[in-house]
Amino acid sequence: MRIDEMVLREDFYSINENTLNRYFKTVYGEAADIKTSGYNFKSHLVIYPRVGIIMTRTPSIKILRFLLKQYNIRNKMIKRTLAKLYVLCCCFSAGLLSEKGLEVCPKSIIGDSAAIIPANRKIRIYYFDEGYVDAVIKNGFTRKYFDNELSYRLKNSYAFIPKILDYGEDWYREKILSGQSLARITDERLYQKCVREAAGYMKIIAVGSLEYIDASEYAKKLYDDIKAKIKAAKSIKNISSCETVLEIAEKAVMKCILLNAMIPAVETHGDLQSGNVWVENESERTYIIDWETHQKRSIWYDCATIFLSTRRADMLKKMMDDREKDYVRESILFNDTRKDYNMLAVIAVITLEDIMFYLEDMLELPLDYGGKIFDSMAEEIDKMGWRYHE
Repeated sequence: MRIDEMVLREDFYSINENTLNRYFKTVYGEAADIKTSGYNFKSHLVIYPRVGIIMTRTPSIKILRFLLKQYNIRNKMIKRTLAKLYVLCCCFSAGLLSEKGLEVCPKSIIGDSAAIIPANRKIRIYYFDEGYVDAVIKNGFTRKYFDNELSYRLKNSYAFIPKILDYGEDWYREKILSGQSLARITDERLYQKCVREAAGYMKIIAVGSLEYIDASEYAKKLYDDIKAKIKAAKSIKNISSCETVLEIAEKAVMKCILLNAMIPAVETHGDLQSGNVWVENESERTYIIDWETHQKRSIWYDCATIFLSTRRADMLKKMMDDREKDYVRESILFNDTRKDYNMLAVIAVITLEDIMFYLEDMLELPLDYGGKIFDSMAEEIDKMGWRYHE
């Protein structure tokens, strides 16, 4: 998520100031005075909302290389080239292309080889010379997802999960990985290889967490949870899709009965899309990052997300439309030893889990944040046609 998108969702600049002030006090024991300013030539740091970074006016070559990797977008060559040119222009503009400044006192706490990159619920402070990045939870945001990720990563030592180097109550430190997210990989061969590796990693986790649950009972429990969370969301969020979502969920539960079986439930990542798979430069080694939403779900959920790109527009509908095609069945059931399910019922389970994913995400954002995103998700799920399936 870029800074310009966060500005529309939240009081970003105030949150950023308060979070950074707390971070430097907590981690370094150094009282910092950090304030956002209008565009001027005196501020130590400058903010580029469309690039999504806060850095000095003369950033190091390490920051430039990092940003160019992040803007290696999977799209037409001309769009990729224009994105990289914009990054280059920002880095060499001495702040002229920035939109705001960030006054920092003392200035020594952020040098030319450091950069601040805000994310959805966290702010990351990269120290490129030292080779590590600190992640700190944003002020005003709930702790559930932060604690969920930190506890999971501290308890598990899988080689494909980056190690935590140090941590505190509301921050942690990890190594800066070379490379880029899978979402930035333009080599289709490498992209498909890494997708399969990521799904394979989740199978390793599944081996130690597998249990079989009754499909109908699981679907009904999901529906009850959805009803309860919709009720809570209506009281604090500005959303317009409540009735649509409940109708879709009810139809999906009815289809789950067609499974008439015990189904495999495992520990899942929850958001296993290409942005959360990291690919190292030379070794092509892959890691799975951002474990905020891990929990028990069907063994099919992560595979649908990574193989069928269900987080992208219209891909849920495509999964539904092509449910009888071999590629959909093979993708969703990649980690399941059984392959003879009713695919409409399987997709019904995935749909219920997806509704829960977005509901929980919205409810863990402060104030009225996330309502528009949830309504957009509801539109995507409605395209699948659940309200018209008999």
